[in-house]
Amino acid sequence: MSRLIVIEGHEGQRRQLAEQLAALSEKGFALAGKLEAGTAFRDWKELFASTGARGLFDARTVTVAEGAEALGPFPDELASILEGDEAESVVVATFAGDTRKIFSRETLALKRILFLKAEASVPPWKRKDWLLGLARERGCRLNPAAAALLGESLESQEEL
Repeated sequence: MSRLIVIEGHEGQRRQLAEQLAALSEKGFALAGKLEAGTAFRDWKELFASTGARGLFDARTVTVAEGAEALGPFPDELASILEGDEAESVVVATFAGDTRKIFSRETLALKRILFLKAEASVPPWKRKDWLLGLARERGCRLNPAAAALLGESLESQEEL
């Protein structure tokens, strides 16, 4: 049937969504659409029913449901039809906040749902080292004084 990827609301949500869409595109998934939950779909059943119908030329599709908290609690009966990495269609659901109120404990325990949580924030006194580590990971050189200045100047970790 479909795979479900859940992205909790936080500062880096847009970046995580873009990374997931890029990774799925590399695996051959075509973007079927980015739709506002609650207006394009009334509930979870309607969302999954529409993603099950693929286009003529797209064997693998991904649908983004923005503001998925508008769909209400996730029905436990839908959990049994979810698939893992082998699924031909993927639903990426973005939320404005925490998802614990949407999913039951049984559903949260499933390994077939990928939950992308908010990344841990870096405290101000560790930002310099964090920035230097990011630069090293990406093959860039960053002056330690510049990293310290950036860490002190910018409040948003996502901007950093």
